[in-house]
Amino acid sequence: MMSASFRSMDMVLEESSTMSGAGTLSTLYRITLPLMRPAFISAMLIMFIRGIEGFEVPALVGLPAGIEVFTSKIYLALHQYPSNFGLAGSLAVTILFFSTVGVFLYRQATGKVQNSPR
Repeated sequence: MMSASFRSMDMVLEESSTMSGAGTLSTLYRITLPLMRPAFISAMLIMFIRGIEGFEVPALVGLPAGIEVFTSKIYLALHQYPSNFGLAGSLAVTILFFSTVGVFLYRQATGKVQNSPR
């Protein structure tokens, strides 16, 4: 997920850091990591959201074994008699809340990078 960001990064910045006498770790800390921060945070956010909303494996493997996760609890709440729409809704809102907090934290972490003058 981050390969496009690595390919589009300007290598001149790292070369000029090295030519100015900075070491490898200093170049990594001061040049490479700040440039990769938006891509890294967005990749982690996408993986977290996909992991928490995944349903296929927990449904096929976990439900027969009695192992429940967020999405399987939502499924079970809706497919029991009588359906528990309140529980399903509250679990779904919890997933939405975590996703929204993640997007907010991404915007806060990359706000300086997006608004900096070029």
